[in-house]
Amino acid sequence: MKTMQNNKLRNESKTEYKLHRMRFYAQIAEKAGYTIAGVAAAFAISGVSGIISFGLTMLLFANLQSHLIKIWGFSLGCQSLRVSLVLRASSFAFLALGALNDSIGFMLLGAGLSGFFVGLFWPTFYTMKRANIGEWFAMEKSTGVALTVLTGILVLYVSIYWILLLSIVATILSFSMTFSIEQEHYCQSSEQTKPCPTLSSARRVAFLDGSIGESLRMIRRIVLLTGTVSFFNFEGILSFALVLGISEALGAILSKSNLFTPMHFLALAFIGCLMCISGVENWLYGLILLGMSLSALFPDLQIELKESIRVSDSTDLNFRERNRIEGRVVGAFLAGSVYLLQLPTEIVFFWIIFSLLGLLMYSRTLHVKTNSFKRLSTLPSLLWN
Repeated sequence: MKTMQNNKLRNESKTEYKLHRMRFYAQIAEKAGYTIAGVAAAFAISGVSGIISFGLTMLLFANLQSHLIKIWGFSLGCQSLRVSLVLRASSFAFLALGALNDSIGFMLLGAGLSGFFVGLFWPTFYTMKRANIGEWFAMEKSTGVALTVLTGILVLYVSIYWILLLSIVATILSFSMTFSIEQEHYCQSSEQTKPCPTLSSARRVAFLDGSIGESLRMIRRIVLLTGTVSFFNFEGILSFALVLGISEALGAILSKSNLFTPMHFLALAFIGCLMCISGVENWLYGLILLGMSLSALFPDLQIELKESIRVSDSTDLNFRERNRIEGRVVGAFLAGSVYLLQLPTEIVFFWIIFSLLGLLMYSRTLHVKTNSFKRLSTLPSLLWN
């Protein structure tokens, strides 16, 4: 019996390793082709409106894909990974056409295909990944720093077409590695999920998590690429790459430390918002604190939602990603609208504060009791200690 258990653990460990290796090459493609080169090309072609339309198009198609998984009851497994990676490679081809022809239309087609990738790849990946994401996430964000910064530098000296070609090659490598992963198919239920108090709170947590993160991503892209804020006076794209990479990696690494709890990171997120509200001169530090805090909270919230689905006996494999993407759409739309309508940017950070309070109320990870006001009263001591 013990031998069988050891063999099972060994096989699961091999599968996890192969899954991580596949994701590593997909991450190279993502950081180089979409996060840096794609966003930079959209900005070069259409300015701030290009950044906003590029991000929103991706999210709207990701939202559509995530709902189609639920409606049509897609099975998730290696086959859906391959389909998503084909969509990603096709996305980079359209992005290259857009950059070559200065066509925002081609760029948006590429963003839409990337959205289909996001809506299919991540539900599949998290469903197939049986172990907790903590250690993998820290490694993912640590390697992401090097990839993001390197791409940010390359964009300044190398044609975007070469970066997109590299992204296509990395996607093909990731695609080829799916054939070495031995994994069962997971059937997605298309039936309506029964009302459940646990899932009701989990749905709010996923939505708020997505909304907070995308509000930050959108406003961070805009202020760094436009040069409103810079990192040591580097050019916009390099400042963006450095702030993004460093803040996310710091958060992922600190989340593995026993010195900090989720409540500490929540307090740091509040401080980051208050710094951004206090004035443009503090935006850089506030954005780094916010990015670090949200990155640190990500693994704990993911584990919480996974456990909520398990205890509710739900077969809705895409529950977390679907609700999270809906929140991302709202967050991106809010931040983009505030900038385009020339409203005070502080509105975005007040929205993030409001959403963080919602997380504090609904998330079990943050140890919220029935009387949430008792928990709220501890915030001042957390902020100052």
